Amino acid sequence: MANQDSIDDSLLGKYLAGETNEAETEQVQQWLLRHDPTNGENHQREFDRLQQIWESSAVLKSPAAAVDTEAAWHSVKSKLGLPAVQTLDIASEAKVIPIKRRNFWPAAAAILVVFGLCWFMFNPFGQAPQQIATATEQALEQHLPDGSTVLLNRGSQLTYPQRFEKGQRVVQLKGEGFFDITPNPSQPFIIEANGTTVRVVGTSFSVRAYNSNVRVAVRTGKVLFTAMKKEVSLVKNQQASFDSASHTIETTAHLNPNVFAYKTGKLIFEKTPLSEVIETLREVYQADIQLANDRIKNCQLNVPFDTKDSLDTILKVIADSFQLHIRQNGNQIILDGTGC
Repeated sequence: MANQDSIDDSLLGKYLAGETNEAETEQVQQWLLRHDPTNGENHQREFDRLQQIWESSAVLKSPAAAVDTEAAWHSVKSKLGLPAVQTLDIASEAKVIPIKRRNFWPAAAAILVVFGLCWFMFNPFGQAPQQIATATEQALEQHLPDGSTVLLNRGSQLTYPQRFEKGQRVVQLKGEGFFDITPNPSQPFIIEANGTTVRVVGTSFSVRAYNSNVRVAVRTGKVLFTAMKKEVSLVKNQQASFDSASHTIETTAHLNPNVFAYKTGKLIFEKTPLSEVIETLREVYQADIQLANDRIKNCQLNVPFDTKDSLDTILKVIADSFQLHIRQNGNQIILDGTGC
């Protein structure tokens, strides 16, 4: 199914030129009403900017002039230096996907000029093109331009520039990543994640931001964690979580080593209550696991695991340890028993 938040450039070009039929007009109008996931606003604001540029463009003010699609494309490309978008995916080797050239009708050629003008208006000259690293079903290690590295957990994405600006290094994270940052006091490293920021100079730490609740766990060094004008400083073996519902940041006295499991490959359970074990397994394997009753939640587990072990294997070991039964209800896994 196509992404409803996207729309074909050529269709916008036809719409601005007044060349759409009834169905195409309806499609554009419905798109304008939908919300852009990057800023929570509908697409109308961005469309209004495009329309202003369209109407003021000298190319578009001369309807009688023939538009050379090929020339328009090469002009925009040469002036902007539009880069290929680098997509790193677990399923294949790193690959470069160039921006494709299309031979549209004149209105579509003109829309290239519009987007080119947008690039100049909303992106400073010299700004480095953006790269995107994506981990799908497995973790992915990515080297950044400053020598720092990040290990992305599965289902995660990192956006970063081809080169960092002077004064600071800024990236955007969706999902979870373990960062090992190259020290540079004159150029702080900043991670933007779901409305929060993590600021460091040189350290190693994990950021989990699959949704609006964000957690930061520090392995070495010092981290400044900011959310909703609230700020906490974290050092080695400390962690904090931002709760978006209460707008609070809560620090944890003792770091749970399993927050780094996707990095270390190890799950450590030493006299760990079963309720905490299940919470960890939910996070690591992204599975819906539940305890059927409170009688078994305080059973203490003393077994190490490897994250390469399947969830089925780990649950079987837990069930055998406490004489529990495993049953499944749809996608939900339930552990049941009489106690320990």
